[in-house]
Amino acid sequence: MEQAKDVVLFDLHEYNRTDLPRWGVILTGYSSRHLYRMAQALYKSIKEVNIPGLINPPRIDGGRDDEWIMVSWKGVMVHMFTEEARIDLDLETKWTQDIEEDDSYELTMMEQLKEKRKLYQGYKGEE
Repeated sequence: MEQAKDVVLFDLHEYNRTDLPRWGVILTGYSSRHLYRMAQALYKSIKEVNIPGLINPPRIDGGRDDEWIMVSWKGVMVHMFTEEARIDLDLETKWTQDIEEDDSYELTMMEQLKEKRKLYQGYKGEE
């Protein structure tokens, strides 16, 4: 798989986060395209391994130009960030603290990052 940096694995049930899958992985990539290549490689590897009991195929949320991509399957979610997006979202802190906000916080933040990216691309295209 493409090389990631600052990889952290969480057993989220140890932090009483039963609202999330059991395992969470957070890592940083060098660019949005690098994240996309890592997500595609991980997706392909999961499909090839043929994990027993894996009813649903892995799922990728995010695209080629996103600053945050998530690959999820069974009880695992892997969050891949650019450095800036990882700092902005700070999932490590959110996962290890008591739940204070609505469970949809991470999805809301992902949508905001996508909108920010679209605005940037639109502005860049108008020059």
